[in-house]
Amino acid sequence: MDQIYHSLARYYGLSDCAFWLLYTIRESDSVYTQSKLCEMLSLSKQTVNSALKTLEAAGYIEVKASGANRKNKQISLTEEGVRFVAETIDDIFLMEQKTFEHFTAEDRALFLSLNRKYVSSLHEEASKILTGQIASQKSPST
Repeated sequence: MDQIYHSLARYYGLSDCAFWLLYTIRESDSVYTQSKLCEMLSLSKQTVNSALKTLEAAGYIEVKASGANRKNKQISLTEEGVRFVAETIDDIFLMEQKTFEHFTAEDRALFLSLNRKYVSSLHEEASKILTGQIASQKSPST
């Protein structure tokens, strides 16, 4: 899946990070800050900052200080950005919707149920590693 989205980002002339920033911004009516986007996408501040600067230079987004906290800047699409995401990211949303239409209603429900179960189990197993409940299974280097 990562390769598919990477190829689509490249097709539209975007880095992976810029693609996911635009995708996230377009997906919701929420107002995002750089720190919120970093948190949501699990990306470093430097990576997100670089992509935001590129998107701002292209005229797709506007970064404005929000309220008294001048460090916490809000990110919004410009008119040009709205046009761009309508021609790119909206196509991705449609592609994803059409993909689900290949499934029966039962298959969609099963897919979502199994995906939730997988993520829950993955989280549980990762927590064991992160809390030290599972010792490393790597053999020591000699």
